[in-house]
Amino acid sequence: MYPAWSSDGASIAFEVGNSYAVIKADGTGRTDLLAAASVTLTRPLPDAPAAWSADGNWLIFGATVNGTNGLFAVATDGSGALQPMTVTPGGRVD
Repeated sequence: MYPAWSSDGASIAFEVGNSYAVIKADGTGRTDLLAAASVTLTRPLPDAPAAWSADGNWLIFGATVNGTNGLFAVATDGSGALQPMTVTPGGRVD
């Protein structure tokens, strides 16, 4: 498990089995991020910690989702919104 602090220090994201959760820094308010998503996350990529987006609205992680390896972003509000990330030549992530 690799915890990732939000940039404002108010929340911590962490791996829970084959999913991710966010909890407030004081230990309250756990939100399971993939519970509302209709996806199968087979495994987070080993030794690849998740990271928060700059605005704190997304958690970026590497995993196998529905049989596809890659980088994905899941909304940190628990809505289950999940987006595949695109890495362009030169390393830019969209």
